[in-house]
Amino acid sequence: MLGKRIGIVGAGIGGLTAANALIQKGFIVKVFDKAPKFVSTAGAGFGFSPNGQICLASLGLHQQAQGIIHPFERMIRLDSDGNMKQESHVFRQLREKVGFTIGGCVRADLVDILLAPLKEQNVVHYSHKMTNISQDANRVVLDFEGRPSEEFDIVIGADGIHTRVAEVLNIDHSPPVYSGANIFYGVLNNLDNLQHPMLNQAHSVVQGSEGGEFIVFRAGGPESTLGVWATTYSSSAAPPRRDDWDHAETNKELQVLLPTFKSTHPIHELAARSTDRLLHFGLYFRKHKKEWAKGRVCLLGDSCHATLPYAGQGANQVIEDTKGYQHQS
Repeated sequence: MLGKRIGIVGAGIGGLTAANALIQKGFIVKVFDKAPKFVSTAGAGFGFSPNGQICLASLGLHQQAQGIIHPFERMIRLDSDGNMKQESHVFRQLREKVGFTIGGCVRADLVDILLAPLKEQNVVHYSHKMTNISQDANRVVLDFEGRPSEEFDIVIGADGIHTRVAEVLNIDHSPPVYSGANIFYGVLNNLDNLQHPMLNQAHSVVQGSEGGEFIVFRAGGPESTLGVWATTYSSSAAPPRRDDWDHAETNKELQVLLPTFKSTHPIHELAARSTDRLLHFGLYFRKHKKEWAKGRVCLLGDSCHATLPYAGQGANQVIEDTKGYQHQS
C-alpha cells in the first residue's frame, strides 16, 4: 500500500464514487472542485445502466439508487411521422437476466446520494481551483488558486474531459476530438401534461432516427414525471460553449433545426414546452490514453476515456472505474 491520504480533483460522479469506495477501505480522502458549489442542473439526466448500478450496490447504496431511478421496461422506435413503428421489451428481459435494468436518473439525485456519506466527514471542498501538481517518490502536492497547498500520498484526477490534471502532468495530453455532431438537450418538469401519445409512455425509452437521433425518457424515481429529451444533428462545427442553461439564444438555434422534422413529430411539442431548461452543445470524445497514470497520480473517467453520451456510459463507466480502486486498494 502506497499510503493512506488520497486527494481527488473533481467532485463529479466519478470523484464522489471513488471517495466513498476508498473511505470504506480505510483511506483518508479529500475531494476538491473548482466550482463554488454543486450545480444541480448540470448534466440533468442520463440512462443509469446495470454496470453502474451494480457498482453502487457493492458500496451499500443499492436501496438509495433504486429510489432515484425511473426503471425502463420497453423501447419504442418512432417513424418519421412520430408514430410507433417498433416496440421491444428488451429492458424487462435485461432485468430478468441480471437483476437490474436501465433507468432514467437525474444527475443531481445521484450526486446527493454520493455526497450524503461524505458530508459529516468534511470530505468535499468546493472553490478549490487546482493550479499545479508536484510530486516525488513519497508524496504529491496539490496547489490551489488562493488556497493553501495540500499534501497526499496519492492523487486521482477525476476532472472530466477538459482535464487539468492530465495537462499539468502532460499525461498523454491530446485534446478532445469533435465528433462532427451537436445535440439539443431539454428537460421538462412534467411529461403527463403533453398531448402527443408517444410522450406519455412511462417506463419506456422512445427513440427515432429520421431527421436526427431523437430520444425522450423519464428520469427520477419510479413514479417520476420529469422528462429528458434530446436530438442530435451533423455539423462541421460545434456551437459556442455556454456554462449554463441559456434558453433564449439556444431556442433560436433550435428553431433552425425543427423544420427538418415533420410537423407530427413529438419534438415540436417538447421544444415548445422546454421554456427554461434547454442546452445546445457539441459532442466530443477522447481517444483512449496510452497512459492513465504518472508517478503517484492517476486519472479516472472522462479525463482518460471520455465517451459520447450514449446509453449513459460516461457516468456508468466512471462509476465502474472506481470498482477497480475498491478491489486493488
